[in-house]
Amino acid sequence: GLQRYRACCRIVEQHSLLVQQSSVHHNVVSGLLPNYRWHQALWAALVPVEKERVHILLEQLGIGAYQWARAGDLSGGQMQRVAIARALIADPQILMADEPTASLDPNTARSVTQQIVEMAKRRNVSLVFCTHWFDIVRADCTRVIALRGGEIVFDLPPVEVSSLMLEQLYQGTHERV
Repeated sequence: GLQRYRACCRIVEQHSLLVQQSSVHHNVVSGLLPNYRWHQALWAALVPVEKERVHILLEQLGIGAYQWARAGDLSGGQMQRVAIARALIADPQILMADEPTASLDPNTARSVTQQIVEMAKRRNVSLVFCTHWFDIVRADCTRVIALRGGEIVFDLPPVEVSSLMLEQLYQGTHERV
């Protein structure tokens, strides 16, 4: 049950959680490890596998030239793109993005958000995007579910979400961006 669900679901987190000393290629391939048997995982650690598949995915994200670069040498936005590739390499049915742009500047955040949305659409993947940057995702969402204290405050199409509703949602917090 749970393992089958996890196999069809991937997450892009706030911090890319890459292995800094490893290549971009190996970081992306690590997204396949949950699907690998032990001997496949060992082989993937020793020999670059899925080179073309990884390259195509990185090209789609605009970072194809960095496939063999050390992950720790990349900018924050490039690292998040590697994290997106790592999540998508396994062809998930559901992609969860948990504040994936929170540590990025607004322009990079906008660009990374657009890439996540575009890649999810291109691959026909359901995307759950958790963010405080509502203005950045407003045009790309089909549904907005606002939570506060674990309770649903509203569940609406984005065009029905007003500035007043957002102010009330974030009232008393410092989370509104």
